[in-house]
Amino acid sequence: MSMQIFSDETIGYKKSFFIYSAIYGKKENLNKLSQKIDSIAKANKNILGNGFIEFKANKLNYHNINSLGLVYEEFFKAFNELFATNNCGCIISFYSKKKYDDNMGFLKKLIEKKLDSGEFNKFFPGISKSDYPAIYNRIDHLMLYYKYRDRFLKDKEKIDFYPDSSGKILRYKGTRIKINSKETLLIDTPFFNGIRILGNSICHWLQTAHLFGYPDQVNTINHYEPLDSKKSRLIQICDAISNFTFSSINYLKGQKSGSSEKKFYLLSKYLDCEEQLKSASKNFNLDNIGNLSCINDELKANIIISL
Repeated sequence: MSMQIFSDETIGYKKSFFIYSAIYGKKENLNKLSQKIDSIAKANKNILGNGFIEFKANKLNYHNINSLGLVYEEFFKAFNELFATNNCGCIISFYSKKKYDDNMGFLKKLIEKKLDSGEFNKFFPGISKSDYPAIYNRIDHLMLYYKYRDRFLKDKEKIDFYPDSSGKILRYKGTRIKINSKETLLIDTPFFNGIRILGNSICHWLQTAHLFGYPDQVNTINHYEPLDSKKSRLIQICDAISNFTFSSINYLKGQKSGSSEKKFYLLSKYLDCEEQLKSASKNFNLDNIGNLSCINDELKANIIISL
């Protein structure tokens, strides 16, 4: 049974920091979690409303904390129960803008430069310049896999990767691209499969270059597909984790209004990460109008709940 990873991100005030969240596990176990979250939604129609489509954590606020907050407690309890049996794991990563630029930004600019210079034309023959961002912006999604795959994958193990969709990437669903690589001869393939092939090539380069901070083990992306959060309960879990993490830091820096205290309580209780959140909060400042910003340019920290 293949391993899967689902991910989402929250971007801080003036892009001074980034919070990435991911859940991972075997396909059959994550399917069970998705079904459980779906059953929670169906059982709470009276609270969620007849038009409910997806869990969006930013909808939890001061006015509905006593009703919707109870639904989110069931939501996190379901995740906790699966985690307690070692059937899934979670990663929460904090990056300052500087560390983002040093990692994700570095790879994005490298790929963008190779596309602009025409060096990648032999790999993507005939690709339009208007499609360049759809290629190099995928690095944001793949960074968790590049940096931390040794935490949830064994050597030689493959994974299916499902990031939240961002920008206009879903417009490429169903489109095709010509690609030429060592993995394949020149083929006409789905656009997202082209990203998968490029992603594997970058991972191979990182692994063989022995760059500091990247694991040496060999892994392969077996399937890559950005998902619409409305159609994935697992992406909705990632959204909740990143949003609750953001709100928890706000609460720890002094924000006492809204739903931040409840979010901190739920995240701390069900992911058992209170001390890690308190430690991470030392890198942030909350100004007098409620804007949270990163004050440590060297911030690159993780809360990893392993299988």
